[in-house]
Amino acid sequence: MGILKCYVIIFSMIYLWYFFILAIGAVVGSFLNVVALRYGTGKSPLTGRSLCPVCGRKLSIVDLVPVLSFVFLRGKCGNCRAKISWQYPLVEILTAIVFLFLFRSPLALVAWCFLIIIMIYDWRHKIIPDGLALIFGVLTFLMAILNNLGGNLFPALLWGPLFAAPFFLLWYFSKGKWVGLGDAKLGLGLGWLLGGKSLDAFILAFWLGAAISLLIVGWQHWQKNQGGLTMKSEVPFAPFLFAATFLVYFFHISPIKFINFLFH
Repeated sequence: MGILKCYVIIFSMIYLWYFFILAIGAVVGSFLNVVALRYGTGKSPLTGRSLCPVCGRKLSIVDLVPVLSFVFLRGKCGNCRAKISWQYPLVEILTAIVFLFLFRSPLALVAWCFLIIIMIYDWRHKIIPDGLALIFGVLTFLMAILNNLGGNLFPALLWGPLFAAPFFLLWYFSKGKWVGLGDAKLGLGLGWLLGGKSLDAFILAFWLGAAISLLIVGWQHWQKNQGGLTMKSEVPFAPFLFAATFLVYFFHISPIKFINFLFH
């Protein structure tokens, strides 16, 4: 019986530790939302209370508990009942998952936090800030060096330019109509982050982008037939790059293996 109690205590401590990591990740995710929203506005993410964007009420601690506040308030402001964007809980959950995977790898964790900020900013503003892309690139460049000090350093560093090159060519020949130059800048960091898995992420990003674009075109057609407003046709690509990188990096999703399976 004593041994059983020991096992129960050990497993309880392990689960509590994982819960603690998830909670910290969700709190950081809430902060990343603030950073992305205030980036480029001149407002510091470290000062000033968060406000409801509709009624301007200062949010209390009860309003700011990651994920839980959104659930308890049913996705609405506690004062004016305006809808709260799903961006907030989704980013908090996403960051919590990243923390669970990478809490033992501080450099990779910080790099992913900047990647999340870039994803949010591009989704909202359809542009990738040079400063954020530069920081992300430096962090992943250091990761590539540290992870390959024993050998294969040159191939590891080559993945950055290889990943960025197609986006640069698409930007150059389309004069910025197909993709932005920011996608090429982000591609440098993604190549250094993913290494040999870069091609998987590249293919998967375009698959996801094509699928969502078709859905948007269908939605536009339906809205037009209904006489309603249509959505903008411009779709930021960084969120698709992020989603593909997330699936490949953490869950080892491989479109290449899928393609080989279909044709062999």
